[in-house]
Amino acid sequence: MTELVILVLAAGASQRMRGADKLLLCHSGLPHLRHIALQAVATGRRVLVTIPQDNPLRRAALAGLGVSILPLHAHGEGMSASIRAGLEMAQDASGLMILPADMPEITQDDLNRMITAHKADQNAILRGASGDSLGHPVVFPAALLPQLKTMAGDVGAREIIQKHQGLVKPVPLPARHATLDLDTPEDWADWYADRAAQALMQGEHPSLLDPLQAALLRPNEAVLAVVTRVSGASYRSAGAMMCLFADGTSAGGLTNGCIEGDLATHARTALRDGQVHCLRYGAGSPFFDIRLPCGGGIEVTLYPRPDPNILAQIAKLRSGRAVFSICFSQNGRLALDGPCATGWKGDAFWVDLSPAVQLHIYGEGPEAVFFARLAQGAGIAHHLVTPSEATFAATMQSGCTASFVPYATGTAPDLQADSRTAIVTFFHDHDRELPILQRALQSPAFYIGAQGSRRVAAQRSQSLRDMGVTQTDLDRLHGPIGSQTASRHPQTLAATVLAEILEKSERGTAQSAHPNPQF
Repeated sequence: MTELVILVLAAGASQRMRGADKLLLCHSGLPHLRHIALQAVATGRRVLVTIPQDNPLRRAALAGLGVSILPLHAHGEGMSASIRAGLEMAQDASGLMILPADMPEITQDDLNRMITAHKADQNAILRGASGDSLGHPVVFPAALLPQLKTMAGDVGAREIIQKHQGLVKPVPLPARHATLDLDTPEDWADWYADRAAQALMQGEHPSLLDPLQAALLRPNEAVLAVVTRVSGASYRSAGAMMCLFADGTSAGGLTNGCIEGDLATHARTALRDGQVHCLRYGAGSPFFDIRLPCGGGIEVTLYPRPDPNILAQIAKLRSGRAVFSICFSQNGRLALDGPCATGWKGDAFWVDLSPAVQLHIYGEGPEAVFFARLAQGAGIAHHLVTPSEATFAATMQSGCTASFVPYATGTAPDLQADSRTAIVTFFHDHDRELPILQRALQSPAFYIGAQGSRRVAAQRSQSLRDMGVTQTDLDRLHGPIGSQTASRHPQTLAATVLAEILEKSERGTAQSAHPNPQF
């Protein structure tokens, strides 16, 4: 009999979300489905995830995690179809943990508590508990798994739990972790607002909060402040945003505090009159008493009460890492369109909302661990896939995201990347990286790099040619990566590789941008 298996239920239709997909909303910089799956993967147990057959965005949110994805044709039947699908893949397990995907406060520690309780009593039905209230996850012992196969409808395993009440044991989890699920846009807005308040109380600077996400929470009280022109040196580029609220709070930042106080005053005026306001600071500004230390000048346009439907669409597009842009018209209306560089087109200002850089890391050893830690500290979305249990453990202990996938030499784990993805390999056994790099070079990733000396890089290129990789594709491969003077030091190698990636990303963005008019 194998160890307990975790089944993440993610095949629901988000029917109460009025068109949005709650499992793709942002959670800690990731789609929520990916966040909850990562908590499960981090336990080291086998993880199954059910999704609707016709939902490629949910599948994409799970890319590279090493989970077993179970697409359901019959997801309309309800929760029972998901549980039966999971049972087919967990027939020899000591138990099945059922974890709904819409529980945002469940953590790896919570899941490990459930696993420890199951090890102590493999005959009990275990239920996560918040105080006196029972909730999820729920662990069913092996002896009851055959009964789960008889379920139908959307009631889950409620009848089986009621039938075996004597076997039910609560497992206390912190706060409301076991009972909080979010089903409506209002639920999510309240939760986001609560998290933002907690972040501020814990000392997180308001400038680190996302202005568009903040505006979605309170659109009727919000003003989006957008840098629409830049002259000379500037703290932020054109297209930078912040969100100001009627109560004086804010999210994001446009300078290092030079103009934010004045913007708050003008934002309140914009909320009162409902009009777009255009302000200039620094060079060419009528506000002689407000100076920019950088010596340049910026134009900031205030757009009151942004359309909540547009903001909801932005959240959904971002969760799917879509490449798109937002248009700010002169009358304050917002519109979305496909890719468009930041700048003026006629009398409308466009802002590129392309996805942030994400890092796909493959490898083992201290170089891979330090690179993941550096990405974590910089707030960059990342995921390390490693065949090494020691590397996986060291990475997870640092709070980074990782998967343990024991792939053999000559094979590659699932690899999906978009045009804002950088793929890096850190291997000393360079035969392991060849199939990964072969597949990476077929992807649209903007950066692909591999650790090693010049001699190793030359041997690697020849091996890839022997595998059929063209010279055009090989020209995309970076190697040696980072500073070669730092290559013997994992920490400094990681820092120089990340700098190399971010520089290439910025260079690519600058090359595609429209020049911004001067004033």
